[in-house]
Amino acid sequence: MKIIFLGTPDFGIPALKNILNSKHELVAIVSQPDKINARNNKVIFSPVKQFAIDNDILLYQFENISKEGIELLASLNADIMVTAAYGQILSKKVLDICPHGVINIHASILPNYRGSSPIQQALLNGDEEIGVTIMKTELEVDSGDIIKIMKYRLNGHENAGECFDILSNLGGVALVEALDEIEAGKAVFTKQDHSKATFTKKIKKQDGQINFNDTAKNIINKIRAFS
Repeated sequence: MKIIFLGTPDFGIPALKNILNSKHELVAIVSQPDKINARNNKVIFSPVKQFAIDNDILLYQFENISKEGIELLASLNADIMVTAAYGQILSKKVLDICPHGVINIHASILPNYRGSSPIQQALLNGDEEIGVTIMKTELEVDSGDIIKIMKYRLNGHENAGECFDILSNLGGVALVEALDEIEAGKAVFTKQDHSKATFTKKIKKQDGQINFNDTAKNIINKIRAFS
């Protein structure tokens, strides 16, 4: 299948590498606009943009994909779009560009931990298992049908950075399996139990403040979650 990939941070890199090594065709990459480093006033490329440059892949950056990207992306005649921590909410018009719609790589075992900080929340809660979900993207955040889940059993010492690497690699494997199944017409789309959904929030700097009157377990989990 012809694929358009939407992503910004390192989380999407294993998925991009796996797509390039698969039978599918990566026709374009979309990443968030460049940022200016406040310390030295230099332009910073996102990891996904740098991947596109390094691999000579067509790249787009939109301030607002729903206003600027519809016609350009539709002109590529892709079969499906894939998102991985892209950073913009997609409108119905974006979701409808490709025949197979949009699928997303989410770093939790849905319906648990919808939202922007699933890894951190799992560690804060002391979960013994984490996972990654490949899901159909809908208008409501992380609410779409589940195509595939891969899980990882924690040893109790991993921090957020280590879990990020684990799940990004699992996501890359799960994504290509899901793409193969969709192309073959064998993918199973399982509706989420919305009554069991839990939600995460955007992390703020003060979330990392430690209260030393808390239990040792909670302090350790906070250090793991924000490291």
